[in-house]
Amino acid sequence: MFASAIYDTATHTAPVPALDRSPSGAFKVGSDAHKRAFCSVLIDVFDPYKPSVLAWPKLSADAEKRLTSLPFWNIAVQTEGFASSRMQAMADTIVDPTIKEALSLNAFEEGRHKLVIRNMLRFYGIPLQEEKPYSTPQNAEALFIRTGYGECFDSFFAFGLFKMAKDSGYFPP
Repeated sequence: MFASAIYDTATHTAPVPALDRSPSGAFKVGSDAHKRAFCSVLIDVFDPYKPSVLAWPKLSADAEKRLTSLPFWNIAVQTEGFASSRMQAMADTIVDPTIKEALSLNAFEEGRHKLVIRNMLRFYGIPLQEEKPYSTPQNAEALFIRTGYGECFDSFFAFGLFKMAKDSGYFPP
């Protein structure tokens, strides 16, 4: 994986650049400005945190029971694994080095999400099924688009549900 080799010991913390937009505020699709803006979203805001050093809080017995009883942890890990595999498959089809780096970094980030979840599960003693290998996608572009669209839904619902769980007291503050 291209990005994991580069960013394993990453220290890249550049500030977010001002995006070069046309006077109308829109990019011409496929333009160099469009490419720079797309790639900067993935490259320039990269946070080099390491999942293995995240400190998980000690939970009360009730909170830990609620967390460990949730039935979707295997699906969450698999979803991030598939997302990483699909993002990297798309990156592998790209010739432009800047776009390739941006997509590889996104694949790395999706894989890191999987590691965060796995480490949390390990810390709280939540069993996880063995993962099957992720096959190489046959239609990288279609799965890239589908995965990106799915990530929007995942974020919208997951962040909303976690906020509701926190606000209701189901999850601790």
